[in-house]
Amino acid sequence: PPPPPPPPRLAHRLQAQPTAQPFSRRAAIAVATGAAGLRMNAPEAKAEDLAVVSAPEASSSAPEAAPPAAGTGSGGGSLAQPLAAYAVGLGVFQFQRRQYVASLTSEDFAKYVSVETLVEGNGKDFPEVGKEVTVHYVGTLTDGTQFDSSRDRGQPFTFKIGTQSVIKGWDAAVLRMSVGETARILIQPEWGYGANGSGPIPPNAVLTFEVELLAV
Repeated sequence: PPPPPPPPRLAHRLQAQPTAQPFSRRAAIAVATGAAGLRMNAPEAKAEDLAVVSAPEASSSAPEAAPPAAGTGSGGGSLAQPLAAYAVGLGVFQFQRRQYVASLTSEDFAKYVSVETLVEGNGKDFPEVGKEVTVHYVGTLTDGTQFDSSRDRGQPFTFKIGTQSVIKGWDAAVLRMSVGETARILIQPEWGYGANGSGPIPPNAVLTFEVELLAV
């Protein structure tokens, strides 16, 4: 005999269960952050700092959105909370990145970094934040002890400037150099390796680097 029909409540739930539709990550973040009432509490935060959570452009058809129960399998739960947390984290990261880049050209630079030009550069090709630069360098402590050298390795060093992939003193100093320039850079520990040091570099060390900017 055929199986009996499901109870009325269960039948109603099965009929009302939405069909999951493909949705973009951007649309999901927009829906999630809207549902969660996302707000930035920092007084300095501006609308552009939250550009990552902007909704997709409107169209004549129904807006693209995440189904309320997508990924749960039973109709319970939602993606709103994890996506809102992701959006908050990304927004804060972008805000902090802007603050870091702004600090590289602030008045604090003169307190923690000094640059002496040894060889003039071409004066026209300067690094851009987020772009790769290639340098040769020799690093020494105040007593003259050499702790690192790309020249000794015979291999120039390439990094993305302004992205905190190197110590802050390097980001700030190299950003001011032009291609072909060689400079002696003195970095205080606050913009160097700080109170912890690193490897052969002792805590609270003042560092001297001779840096040649090869390419941007």
